[in-house]
Amino acid sequence: MPVLLAHGRADAAVPVGQAVALTSALLRAGHPVHSLVTDGGHALPLHRPDIRAVVAAFLDANLPG
Repeated sequence: MPVLLAHGRADAAVPVGQAVALTSALLRAGHPVHSLVTDGGHALPLHRPDIRAVVAAFLDANLPG
């Protein structure tokens, strides 16, 4: 199952290292994973162009036709 992880560097609730560790664990387990570590805090605004582009590319690559 493909996984998309997006994490803000300034997240005070969940350290960015946890997203990095989860990405690593998923890759070691053989799961396709796409990670985005970007500016922002705990609640990333999904309307940002960079986030929208990553989500769109992930969906295009992983959803059937």
